[in-house]
Formats: sequence, structure tokens, C-alpha cells
Amino acid sequence: MTNKGRFLTLGMLCASVLFSPASHAADAAPLPDSLLKADTASSGATDVATSGFEKAEKPTPDAKDATELQLSAGGLASAGNSRSIAGTGAGKFRLRREANQVGAAVAANFARAAAKKDTALQTTVENFQGKLRYDRFLAGSFAVFGAASARHDRFQGLDLRLNFDPGIEYYLVDQSNEQLWTEVGYD
Repeated sequence: MTNKGRFLTLGMLCASVLFSPASHAADAAPLPDSLLKADTASSGATDVATSGFEKAEKPTPDAKDATELQLSAGGLASAGNSRSIAGTGAGKFRLRREANQVGAAVAANFARAAAKKDTALQTTVENFQGKLRYDRFLAGSFAVFGAASARHDRFQGLDLRLNFDPGIEYYLVDQSNEQLWTEVGYD
């Protein structure tokens, strides 16, 4: 072997020692656990049919709970050869917690008018109404209710009319934000 061949063989031997993985094992950073851990892709079970009844996901007990408040008001005033002023207001409230529901509603209308410029204003509309209702859900969408209402209307000759309305109801749609029901009761 020539000197050139010996030099080439020695160079290759040095290069293999310097660049071999075993020579750098102590200097290299350890591999992260995620690269060393072996996870199975599946458990191997492919059961489709199971014994027993399948359970539908049940809604949480408070899924139908609701708190609602609606208020409205308006007014009108006119002047000229005839004058009039009118005001109206209404409100509704509903509170449902589990099997109990309470509702309330009020409305008021009042107006005064004068047909001629020089005459005094006279009351032309005066009515006030209120209603309070309690619903108790017994089984699923079946419920009973009781309501009490009061009404005053000056021009219908009602100083005060009180009503009590008991009844039963069935909810076709019963969600916190949507309701559709039918009811039968005494008025």
C-alpha cells in the first residue's frame, strides 16, 4: 500500500470515529418522552351491538329555567283646534325554576281630549289590568295552573272585576326560550 492509500485509510477511520453515533451519545441531548412512548392506536374492540337500552342524553334539570321581563310604554300629544293626550304602558314577567313557573302581567291606558280649543280636557280612556299566574309541572309536559286577574275600565262601567282561573295544560314545545302549549280551564 502506498503512502497515499494509507493516509486515505487512516482519514476514513478517524472520520468514522468522530462522526459515529456512539462517539456522540454522551454529548447528545436525550430525546423527548413523546418520541420514546409507544401508544396503541386502538383498543381493538369494535362492538356495535350492546346489551340493554341505549340511553338518550337527558337535559340538565335547569335546562327549562327562564327569567323574562318585557316592558313597553308610549304616549301621544296633539294640539290645535282639538287637543288630546294619551299614555299607555305594559309589562310582563315570567320566572321558571324546575317544576314551578310564575307569571305576571300589567297594562294601563289613559287618555284625555277636548274637541274644541277653549274647552277643558275630559277623560276618554281609563283602564288598568293585572294578572298573576302560577303553573306547576306535574309529569313531563303536563301541568296545572291557577290565575287571578283584576280589571278596572271606567267606560265599560267596571270599577273592579276579579277573576280566578284554574285549569290544566299540556306543553307541545317546552324549552327555556320557546313554548307552545294548549290549555283548558274555567274562566
